Amino acid sequence: MQSIGERLAHVRKNILSMNQKEFAQLIGISQGALSDVENNNRGLPMEAIIELIKYSKSDNSFSCDWILTGVKDEPIRLTSDEAELLKTYNKLDRRGQHRVHTVIYEELDRSIAEENKKGNVG
Repeated sequence: MQSIGERLAHVRKNILSMNQKEFAQLIGISQGALSDVENNNRGLPMEAIIELIKYSKSDNSFSCDWILTGVKDEPIRLTSDEAELLKTYNKLDRRGQHRVHTVIYEELDRSIAEENKKGNVG
């Protein structure tokens, strides 16, 4: 699918199972305007893009980025240790989260200093 119109039609038909009238109402344009977008006869109005973004954030069955750019989002894959750290971090209050940030940046600075020291030795 090379165009925004083709990707938009794919999402409308195959993911959301909507007809043009329903989808046009969802993103705030006329059915005729949607038909023109899907047939690559006009661009998608900014207002429709905003509604599409809002809907995709609440629905999660499609990526608005993919519709607009054609680039698929790659899911972030976490190791079990990373997932456990995030789960634990999210349980902390703001003070605890701030302390974690402080430790991470201190360790990063230490690690960079060690790398720089190794680079200057050789």
